[in-house]
Amino acid sequence: MSSFLSSLYRKKRIVPAMIFLSLMLFCLIGLWMTITDGVSVSSFVNKANGIVFFLGVIGGIFPFSLPLLLIIPYIFSFFLNVPVRGLRGNEDKSLGELHFYPSNEGVMSLEWRGEDGTYHILQLEGEKVALAFVRHTVSGEFFFLESGIEPLGIVSGGLTIPVSDLPEESTPWFYSLRSASFQDSILYQNTYPALKYLSPGYFSVWSYKDIDGQLRIIRK
Repeated sequence: MSSFLSSLYRKKRIVPAMIFLSLMLFCLIGLWMTITDGVSVSSFVNKANGIVFFLGVIGGIFPFSLPLLLIIPYIFSFFLNVPVRGLRGNEDKSLGELHFYPSNEGVMSLEWRGEDGTYHILQLEGEKVALAFVRHTVSGEFFFLESGIEPLGIVSGGLTIPVSDLPEESTPWFYSLRSASFQDSILYQNTYPALKYLSPGYFSVWSYKDIDGQLRIIRK
């Protein structure tokens, strides 16, 4: 019994010492990065790193809590409708391809091939088209959740309303690409990349990609 009490006493003394040493190490790293060229303390001491450090201390003091810490991102993902980020970081993500076909004057024949493998054959009134996208961005402290870009729809002619006011249903000048996969979350900050209108070519194809959170349009 006495040996158990003495070991418990030692552990209670060790825990505050470990927390103090961890905090000191954290501050020293921040100081080192502050005096290093090209690195500011704000790029290191932030909410995301603070949460990681806090969870690391909790996991060190209470090892039995480690399985719960690993499950937390998936709990956030499930209740807030935000997918979890991949462990390999950002990757090039294909958003789809837009195909132009020969058309009658004043009408454009198009095909949209989405990343999910769906094909949309459509006709819109006008002489040029653009794709409207929405960028979902999550705050840095939710580093384990995924930001991304999704297509809203295909617009023909000049757009005189904000992209955020585009109709959900298709019209002669707008074809909606919204689907069940579009799920807004309270964590999302939605922004709309600028529209780039494209004139129809003879069987021309445009590829849309999400590269490191930036929308890239590539002609094939």
